[in-house]
Amino acid sequence: MFKLIALLGILFSLNAFSAQQIKLAVLVPEGTTWGNSLKKLSREVDTATAGGVSFKVYYGGVSGDEPDVLRKVRIGQLHGGIFTGKTLGDIHGDVRAMEVPFTF
Repeated sequence: MFKLIALLGILFSLNAFSAQQIKLAVLVPEGTTWGNSLKKLSREVDTATAGGVSFKVYYGGVSGDEPDVLRKVRIGQLHGGIFTGKTLGDIHGDVRAMEVPFTF
């Protein structure tokens, strides 16, 4: 959490005179536990940055499935996404070590 807030602080300081909106795509539906956690995170970041940084979250696969979201991040349409281990492994194969049962 600290790293995320530090990153957002750096992003905010780079362009201090305009509010920043981070576009994030997720497959989880709105209203689920994960969706509610993302809303809470968004509120905390908004409060911590005094409205300087906000999240626009696209819930429920509205932006497409994981390969679509990854493509949109790479071309700059989205700033990020929340991915499963398979897609994270496609981005950087070493992440798959976390999927080995009873290791971590």
